[in-house]
Amino acid sequence: MTGLIHSFCFANRRLLWPAILVCLALARPAYAQGPVVNTTADNESDTCAVNNCTLREAITDAANGDTITFYGKLSGQTI
Repeated sequence: MTGLIHSFCFANRRLLWPAILVCLALARPAYAQGPVVNTTADNESDTCAVNNCTLREAITDAANGDTITFYGKLSGQTI
């Protein structure tokens, strides 16, 4: 019985390291995504909604280190 348990543990240990290496190879770093400005309006809402985020709201909602980006269709418009 002891030999069977030893063989089972050894077989699992041989499979563990390749599985760990595969997981590490497929892991991607997590990046914080900052707010996206998608409207030129300037309303007094303090929350940056997905479909209605002003520059003022984006600045209020941004955390330290976040990058505020602008929706492509706002190019050339006054914000």
